Amino acid sequence: MRLQILLIALLFFALLFAFIGIFAPTGSSNSSESVINAVPVDAGIILQSDKPGELIKTMANSDYSILNDLQSFSELRKIKNLSIALDSICIINAKIASFLSSRKVSVSTHAIGKNSIDFLFILRINASEIKTAQQILAEQFSENAVVTEKKYNNTTIYSANLINSKTIETVNFAIHADMLIASESILLVEDAIRQTSALSILKSSSGLDKVYATAGQNVLANLFVNYKILPLHLSKYISNKHRKFLGSYRRFSEWAALDISIADDMVSARGFSYASPKTNDFLNIFLNQAPGEPSLQNILPANTSLFMSLNFEAFSSFLGNFTTFLQQSPDYHKFQKDLRDIKKETGIDFDKVMARIIDKEIGLAYTEIERNDIAKNAFIIVKVKDAAAAKNEMLAMLEAYARAKHKNLVKLSNNYKYDSKTEFTIYDMPYPDIMRTMFGRVFSQMEPNKFTFINNYLVFGSSFNSLALLQRENALQNTLNHSAEFSEFMSSLTNKSNIFVFSNASKSANFFLHYTDGALRNEILARIPTLYKFQTNAIQFASNKTDMFFTNVTIKLSKSAKKDVNTVWSGKLDSTVLYKPQIVINHNNNEREIFVQDLKNMVYLLNKDGKVIWNRQIDGPIIGQVTQIDYFNNKKLQYLFGTENNIYLIDRLGNYVEKYPITLPYPATNELSVFDYENNRDYRIFIACSNKKVYLFDKTGKLNDGFGFGESKSNIVTPIQYFKVGLREYIILSDRTDTYILNRKGKQEIKINGTFARAANSKFYFDNTLAGGKPAWITTNETGTVYTIDLKGNITEKTLKAYSPEHHFMYADMNADGKKEYIFADKSELDIYQSSGELIFSKSLSASVTGPASIYMFSAQAFKTGITTSDNKVHLFNSDGSYYQGFPISGAGKFSITILDRNIPGYNLIVGSTDGFIVNYNVAI
Repeated sequence: MRLQILLIALLFFALLFAFIGIFAPTGSSNSSESVINAVPVDAGIILQSDKPGELIKTMANSDYSILNDLQSFSELRKIKNLSIALDSICIINAKIASFLSSRKVSVSTHAIGKNSIDFLFILRINASEIKTAQQILAEQFSENAVVTEKKYNNTTIYSANLINSKTIETVNFAIHADMLIASESILLVEDAIRQTSALSILKSSSGLDKVYATAGQNVLANLFVNYKILPLHLSKYISNKHRKFLGSYRRFSEWAALDISIADDMVSARGFSYASPKTNDFLNIFLNQAPGEPSLQNILPANTSLFMSLNFEAFSSFLGNFTTFLQQSPDYHKFQKDLRDIKKETGIDFDKVMARIIDKEIGLAYTEIERNDIAKNAFIIVKVKDAAAAKNEMLAMLEAYARAKHKNLVKLSNNYKYDSKTEFTIYDMPYPDIMRTMFGRVFSQMEPNKFTFINNYLVFGSSFNSLALLQRENALQNTLNHSAEFSEFMSSLTNKSNIFVFSNASKSANFFLHYTDGALRNEILARIPTLYKFQTNAIQFASNKTDMFFTNVTIKLSKSAKKDVNTVWSGKLDSTVLYKPQIVINHNNNEREIFVQDLKNMVYLLNKDGKVIWNRQIDGPIIGQVTQIDYFNNKKLQYLFGTENNIYLIDRLGNYVEKYPITLPYPATNELSVFDYENNRDYRIFIACSNKKVYLFDKTGKLNDGFGFGESKSNIVTPIQYFKVGLREYIILSDRTDTYILNRKGKQEIKINGTFARAANSKFYFDNTLAGGKPAWITTNETGTVYTIDLKGNITEKTLKAYSPEHHFMYADMNADGKKEYIFADKSELDIYQSSGELIFSKSLSASVTGPASIYMFSAQAFKTGITTSDNKVHLFNSDGSYYQGFPISGAGKFSITILDRNIPGYNLIVGSTDGFIVNYNVAI
């Protein structure tokens, strides 16, 4: 069955009614008789409370932090609006406030039609109070509503159409059998009236009488959950393609009774669920299985969004119980057929292999879910008794499969090398369907095509990449059990359970979106910032070897409600990323794509989802940038770049354009520069070589002799730059000691009054806004002195601080004030100065910088400064020098920030890793 949807639904509805119930004060009811028998038998969830007056007041005026966040969701807001309306009435009318101060009340949910859920309120009143209640209602509604009435089963039902109400339009109510019955739905009022005289009452329905006896008497409120009806309520929220599975939800259990409690940062509902031994419900699988402590957090990464752990005493008896459960499911015959097919092909009884190796725990986990592809980062995890023995059993199956299929056994596995000392093997899983069928439909959304071993766990995943990432996080010890917040949360729960579900809502939005539809789906998208605050939530079921299962639902606010930097996707390249991932444009659809190179000099083009479109081997590392040009003048773009010995032009399909690659006459000493003077696609390609000459090529690769610069005094290592100032054009280049400002033909345009050794990592920046109205170029020399060259060749100097010759310099507006700043990155320091020379901030980084800083504009007012360090960290700073939320993060080498998909909130940070992955992080806005 689709247990994962059911459990999440329980979490959702527990939250919903926890929000109602947590406001009830302590104390016992003055009326010993329950109102629950008047609730129609189709109730899905029932809340019962003793002091509705205080309940209403607190609901309308909550001071709890957790409730203030929960009530932003529309279903909870609907209840709050009703509470505000009722509280207003109580404030105005003291009789009503007194009347509601202490008596039994129930609130229940009922499906109205196919796609609607409504609430039914029942309040116990004494026979002597009926006239008082009628008088109070008449007084209240005579001025605030237009009241109509009708007779139903000899009872008058009043319909009050409220005047000037922004929250509730109509309230239907009746006084019948010593009860005040009210709802927005007149059908529910009629059902309750009819129920009071029915022979079949809700409390006598299967299981409710048993769990009702366990409900706390001195608690904030009681919550009763009908597992058989709950699927009908879920249909409002589940997408159409998943609704066909709702019928199987009825086979989870029967009823639960939960006691509600609340703290400022936590809501919990604890009690018991009843599973009758006479039924074949899912909980019955654990009837004779002692609960255990979940342990999957020991290997699951810190970015886990959701995991479920099933614990049992012995797998053989668990599998027997589960097989009995499957007999009433269409999956049973497939399970038996899969077992027979494996036995026929390999001679191996796969279920017996599992029984020999599994040690008391299996689970399902999702790391950060990529959009709606929930299977990509899903894992089946099996705790094994002995890792070596389990590996032998699995490899024996793999060998038998290879023999039967005449396959090369070596080709059924691949090695993942994390570093020189750490290597793992990832194997093909030839029978993925058996894993999904064996453990039930809860596992059906994943694709266990591969498997590997991590400590004493056998892990199945969808791909080599997903399992390699899991191995990597374990090698880094970046696992859930190392999270202080997760550990603190676990200490607040019961140690042992048979079913344990953990959810980090801030990382689970795509999971919910996969199953939801319509208004709820839109609300999840709109409430993602609120989900960030709910990073630790859990559901537990624990058997006590009777028909009662201890049940706990806990929702907790995170101590830090900030949005982490989440992984959208990651892809494995042949080796470590060498080149800064560069964002390029797909000319067919204007989508952004990624161009990157690895240490083996393989270049790749990836689409926005991280899929490799093509790769191609080139002769060496790319020097500088990749430039897209329209070579054929037909609005189709190609990729132009250079290495030490060649110039390359590759089209979008990965093919060389005619005449390319072009071999350089001498090794290049700087990156190539591409200029389109007239914006007519008549491209000029400049590159300096080791013979101290500058070469000019046209786009076809033909040498152009029209650039008459001649020869520099020493090698040119900085990029050749082009500037257009008014109607004049300038080409600037520098060697070790001199800077040359030339025209298009390579002749001197401006004579510079002086010389200086320009820093190798400093470009020229042109500024029209300098004080005094003197436009000028700005750069630095080898000691970090800022040099300004105006249009007449005059030089001015400004020394802010001494830097090494390897420093990186940038001149840009980093705080959105319209003025540019001096940005220095040197060794392990990042310094930013105002143009006046005043220090804005200085940051000591965790290691030496690996390149220049970059400025990213998140909005018109929010600019961020980014830089990477040699300890494989990516740093992103706000304009005041504080870290942007979630940073620093892991990443090797330079990175790019862009928006790959405008339908997904946030920015994408693309960076490589030391073990050959390229990673797309989502950075919140």
